[in-house]
Amino acid sequence: MKNVDNHKRKNSHRRKPGKTPGLPPGSLVHHGRRRTDNVHIRLVDYSATHIDEIHVNDLEKLADYSAKDSVSWIRIEGLHDVTVMERIGQIFDLHPLVVEDILHPSQRIKVEEYDRFLYFVVQLLPVKHPPSNGNEWDVEQLSIVLGDGFVLTFHENTSEFFEPIFERLRTMKGRLRKRDSGYLCYTLLDMVVDRYWFLVSALGEKIDMVEDGIFRDDDAVTLNEIHGIKKRVIQCRRLVREMNRLCETIMREEFQFFDRSFNVYFRDLYDHSLRALDNVEHHRESLTNLLEIQMTLTGNRMNEIMKTLTIFSTIFIPLTFIAGIYGMNFNTNRSRWNMPELNWPFGYLFSLGLMIIFASGMILYFKNKKWL
Repeated sequence: MKNVDNHKRKNSHRRKPGKTPGLPPGSLVHHGRRRTDNVHIRLVDYSATHIDEIHVNDLEKLADYSAKDSVSWIRIEGLHDVTVMERIGQIFDLHPLVVEDILHPSQRIKVEEYDRFLYFVVQLLPVKHPPSNGNEWDVEQLSIVLGDGFVLTFHENTSEFFEPIFERLRTMKGRLRKRDSGYLCYTLLDMVVDRYWFLVSALGEKIDMVEDGIFRDDDAVTLNEIHGIKKRVIQCRRLVREMNRLCETIMREEFQFFDRSFNVYFRDLYDHSLRALDNVEHHRESLTNLLEIQMTLTGNRMNEIMKTLTIFSTIFIPLTFIAGIYGMNFNTNRSRWNMPELNWPFGYLFSLGLMIIFASGMILYFKNKKWL
């Protein structure tokens, strides 16, 4: 076996451990979530002149398609039945470590070469853009085994991800029906990159909406929402970067089932993933700027509030002082200096007028300084 991708990714803290401690290598234990009630196996056997679609109930029938002149695509949905996975591995002579990785849906994106097949691991993101709940996407692993005349795909859940490829096979659009199993594998990888493109574009639209909300002074835009989008951008960045390295590895190395004619296709796939990565990097920088802008605007709004409160406090401080002075009790019989205004007939109006003069003067001063 030749491991051609040494890139190590950080496992999410939400994932279960990739292997139970103490078990020997190749031990078959399912560590993912049970997303389907039963394991569904769908077989599509095709060539340039025919196509057969079969729902497989008897695993032993798969052996008849492991060495045919046509291309056989076996789609396995649901990985929780270890017995079924083990038998499929025996029929197609898969290495126990490969079956173990299939049952542990927390692998990094990679390609490994064995004597009779290639093993790919890619990560699928959901098609629909999730709500702004601050969580990351629920990533699902897609395992692909490419052999001579057959392709096995292992997926945790039933999905419409493959339907466009089925439609192309049925209608004979393009060159898919005329090419070998290697081209089918390339088509699957191309669909994964296309899905990344879709989600990167959706993230860009969401970021534009958040940016418009910030500059409209929309209270619905919160730091939590921006942080939630940033989590998904970072998650998407990691997956797109690993996919980009996978395409680069395939172009650089010489793999069985991929002759030189595939280089032009994988160069195109590499270019798409690279542009998606550039867009993700742009989104990441935009979110960082939006966080700074949001915090700056929040600080400015707080400063405006403090400024208004300070102005009102400043205006009422001398008024409170005057009220405090005239609120004191003095005996005017002892001295004429003991607040003679207490005996004035217009003393009340005098104190109010004094307050009005002070307040008006301070307001005019603040306006002259352009503080109001």
